[in-house]
Amino acid sequence: MTTLESAGISVELPNGWEGGVRTRVDPAPVAPGVQLASTGHSAATAHMANFALPSDRADFGGGAVELMNSNHIFMSLVEFDADSAGTALFADQGVPQLSTIDFDPYALQRVIHGQCGLQRFFTVAGRPFCLYVVLGREDNRGPLVSQCNAVLRSLRIT
Repeated sequence: MTTLESAGISVELPNGWEGGVRTRVDPAPVAPGVQLASTGHSAATAHMANFALPSDRADFGGGAVELMNSNHIFMSLVEFDADSAGTALFADQGVPQLSTIDFDPYALQRVIHGQCGLQRFFTVAGRPFCLYVVLGREDNRGPLVSQCNAVLRSLRIT
């Protein structure tokens, strides 16, 4: 196992997984009234995957998900502006656990044949996050979701 630790995020990655955490300041709004981080606030994005991640990838996996095969998992944890904590969208508290029925091919930012995904919004330690997960093959959800949940059980946010 490898420990990924940065920006108040710590997670144990199983053998064969890789990931990284980067921070950003002052991004553009992602929707009217919703920003990833406000002026002067540093927000984190963590990527975790059971395949080799390209160095050039977007917050929600653009550049990586196109490389996935049927056994691959891509997980992105994107922090939003602190003012979003406590809003209805981020009302769930704690790191979520996932179920196979949570995944849908139309939950992807861009539909790629065979893949499925989900988004979960939640708050931990006053920090609002979106968890975005893509599975390489919809009909392979069971074992892939088990791997996701093992990673999520090790996730610590301070």
